This record gives sequence, structure tokens and C-alpha cells, in this order.
Amino acid sequence: MAFGCFTTPKDKSKHAKDEEYSSPLHPSNLTGIDVQPSEVKEKQKKFSLFGKKNKKISLMKATLDQQAKAIEELTTTMNTEKTSYEAEIARLQARLKTKEEDIKKLHAQKTEMIRTRDAEKAMINENMTLIEKIFAPTPAQDTSDPSSPTPDVSKKAKKKNSMLRRKKRDQKNEIHVASEIDDGVA
Repeated sequence: MAFGCFTTPKDKSKHAKDEEYSSPLHPSNLTGIDVQPSEVKEKQKKFSLFGKKNKKISLMKATLDQQAKAIEELTTTMNTEKTSYEAEIARLQARLKTKEEDIKKLHAQKTEMIRTRDAEKAMINENMTLIEKIFAPTPAQDTSDPSSPTPDVSKKAKKKNSMLRRKKRDQKNEIHVASEIDDGVA
């Protein structure tokens, strides 16, 4: 009973060939993976309780060898997948790092553009206030203000214009009169 579980019928002599041998070292018992080839399974079915010890040992050895090969193939596959996944992770991390740098650059550009826009707005506002100061209409002088020398600018301009017209007319008249005197008419 050291190697396995033996089932025996009540009458050992008659049914010795019908007995089955089940090993606790069956691949599904060790690893949970069934890797036995079909020939090993058939040998296991035909194997009887009264077989030779060498057959038992060779059967267990073949089973263990198959398990070892399957485990080795599985670990090789897993290691290959692991390295490919690690390479993919490294590539994605490098890509993520470049994207983060691009985002930082774009953010810096955005803040610079905002500063430039604010500076331009401030300059435009200053220019507009200067333009308003330059082209703003001068306030009309108040007629009731005693400090103003002339009460109404428009009246003063009219008076001046009328005086200029009179002077010109008088000058024409004088020239006309003088020319008549020279002619001897007067």
C-alpha cells in the first residue's frame, strides 16, 4: 500500500486479472494536468496486482517522465510569454512616458498662450483708453462761468467774421474811389 490503492475482489484466485491498479502518482493527482500517453493508460489498465515490481516501477517512471516533460514545456511556454509580456509592458511604459512629456509641453504652451493673450488684451485696453482720450470731444464752455473771457465762442467768431468782411469792403471802396480820382472823374 505504499505506492497506491489496490482493489481486490473477495476471491483472489479467480479474479486476479480483472483487478485494476490506481496510482496516487497519477498525473492528475500531482499537477492537475492529464499528460499520460494512451499507451501508458493501456498498460495501467492491463496491469495487475500480481505483476512484477519492475513493471510497476517502469510504469511510474514513464508517467513521471511524461509529467516532467509537460511541466518543462509549460514552464518554457510561460517564460516565453512572460518575456514577451514584459517587453510589451516596457514598450507601453515608454510610449506612456513620451505621451506624458507631450502633455506637459502642450500644457506649457497653453499657459504661455494664455499669458500672451492676457498681455495683448491689456495692451489693447491701454490703447483704447489713449484713443478715447485723444479723440474725446472737449467739453463745451459753460456760459455762466465767470472765469471764461468770452461768454460765447460762436458769437465771437461771427463778430470777427463780420469785421473782416467790413474791412475788405472798405478797402475795395477806397481802391475804387482812389482809381476814380486818378482818372479825374471825382
